[in-house]
Amino acid sequence: MAAIMHSADLPVKILQITDSHLFAGSTGRLMGLDTNASFQAVLDLIIANERRPDLILLTGDLAQDSSEEAYAHMATQLSNFKVPLYCLPGNHDKPRLMRETFEKLGFSQDSEIDTGAWQ
Repeated sequence: MAAIMHSADLPVKILQITDSHLFAGSTGRLMGLDTNASFQAVLDLIIANERRPDLILLTGDLAQDSSEEAYAHMATQLSNFKVPLYCLPGNHDKPRLMRETFEKLGFSQDSEIDTGAWQ
């Protein structure tokens, strides 16, 4: 179980990202949308608005092409937040590859979260 250092008096801020549908290359598009640029725009907006999460929850369809490169790109971008990250695979994801790629980049895949105030 991952413990998150957090005051019981404050709300836990969770950044949930879902259905990013990233591709291995920077030219991948889904229904005309550049998913890598869209993902980066979301992260830029979060940073610009100083919305620093306590943890990040990824809820499926992270990679459209189920590639290690897409998972690695996402993990690298999210590592800048320096908070725990939790992943749930979607139907476009390869769960084992996703888990292994995130773990290689320093993210453990705990299944329980303990903030001190709740778990």
